[in-house]
Amino acid sequence: AQEEPEMILGRDSMTQAMERSVLSDPVR
Repeated sequence: AQEEPEMILGRDSMTQAMERSVLSDPVR
């Protein structure tokens, strides 16, 4: 299975951004 680092990096970036957003604005 060939995984493109660009795609992984993009996904990680989006995930990190979402996690940071949640941490910055915790919806509890």
